[in-house]
Amino acid sequence: MRRIGKLSVLVIVLSALQFACAVEPQEKQAEITDVTKVIDANYPNKRSELAILMRDLYNDLKDEKKLLENGDQSAINWMEKYGNMLEAEPTDLTDAAGTFEGYGKAFLFELKSYQESNKDNRISTYNGMIASCMNCHKAHCPGPMVIIKKLPVKETP
Repeated sequence: MRRIGKLSVLVIVLSALQFACAVEPQEKQAEITDVTKVIDANYPNKRSELAILMRDLYNDLKDEKKLLENGDQSAINWMEKYGNMLEAEPTDLTDAAGTFEGYGKAFLFELKSYQESNKDNRISTYNGMIASCMNCHKAHCPGPMVIIKKLPVKETP
């Protein structure tokens, strides 16, 4: 009888483990495939045209930084890709008023300067573009400043 009791306990424990293992992957699978939660967690604000454009710009600038640090540059036509920034709909329409247009024009000037840069001034014009981003974000939408601060390339004398 004592042996049957131990066997019963063992069967119950093994059954419980089997059930627990069978249920857990389904729950994890549901978490993995529901990417909207991940996207919303990473981008809590509404994804306006301007917000999407800014995220693309950040990704391109991050990649450009790596290329510049290795003495190279991308083949991106920066003005073609980002020249319409002032026409993009912002998340909050009040952000498009006031000084935003001035900052935007200053950024587009820096963007064009970078696109037309040569090997001698490429890093300084890139850093000018990043400084322009920081200036605007100090006045409008300061959240991204944390990651923009990581974008400048150190200039070598």
